[in-house]
Amino acid sequence: MNTDNVQIFKTARRLLTGENSSYLLPEEMASLNVKRPLIVTDKGVKDAGIIQPVIDNLKSNGVENIFIYSDISAEPETHIVEACCGTFEENQCDGVIAIGGGSAMDTAKAVAIYSGETRSLNELFGEDKVVPRKIPLICMPTTAGTGSEVTNISILLDVQAQIKKGIVSNELLPDVAIVAPELTLSCPEFVTAASGVDALVHAVESYLSNFASEITKSLSIAAIRMIVDALPIAYQEPTNIAAREKNGYS
Repeated sequence: MNTDNVQIFKTARRLLTGENSSYLLPEEMASLNVKRPLIVTDKGVKDAGIIQPVIDNLKSNGVENIFIYSDISAEPETHIVEACCGTFEENQCDGVIAIGGGSAMDTAKAVAIYSGETRSLNELFGEDKVVPRKIPLICMPTTAGTGSEVTNISILLDVQAQIKKGIVSNELLPDVAIVAPELTLSCPEFVTAASGVDALVHAVESYLSNFASEITKSLSIAAIRMIVDALPIAYQEPTNIAAREKNGYS
C-alpha cells in the first residue's frame, strides 16, 4: 500500500479563540486537574500588567497557589529552561502556563517535557527524543507572530555552543492554546509590527514549503489576507480589539 501522498496536520489539542477567551483559563485548568500552575512569562509582559487580570481571574475561581517565572531572555536559553524547571519542582507545581511571546512559550514547552527528566537537556534536541509528557501545558500568546502556541517545536539557544537548537516532538503540542486578543492590547507598536511581519513571513514560507499540503496552503492564503488587512489597523489603533483578534487568527 503506497502512502507517500498521505499528509498529516498537527496543532494544539484544544484551541480557544475570540475576545475574552482568556477568562476560560480556570475551566481549562480544571479539566487538566491543574491546581498549582507555574506561569512562564517575561519581565516585559509581567511589568506591563498583562498577567495580572489572568491571576485575578484564577484567584477568583479558587486557584490560590500560583507561581511565576519571568526571567526569560529574548532568545530562550538552555540554562533558563533548567532554572525554570527548578522553580517548577521546588514549588511542586502541576502544570505550566505560558503567557507571552515565542520565547516564553518555547521555554514553557521545554519545561513541560524536561521537568523530572533524568537525561540532560542536550539529549532531547532533535526529532522525537522526548518521552510522553505528563505535565499539562497551556499556551496564551501576547503577540501575534510566532505561532508557537500551536507547534510541536521548541527552539533554544545553547549559550556555550552559541547555536540555536530545536526539540521536535508531538509532546510539545500544548494541551490548550488560548489566543485571546485582550492579551495583545498593550503590545507596543514596534512589537506589533515586528510580530506581524514575522507571522506574514511564516505564512508565505508555509505556502512555498516543499512540505505544503492543501490544508496548509489554504490556511497560508487566509493568514496573508488577514495580516494585510488587520496589521496596519492594529498598529495604528492598538486597542482595536477586532484587528487584534484578526491578527491572532492569522
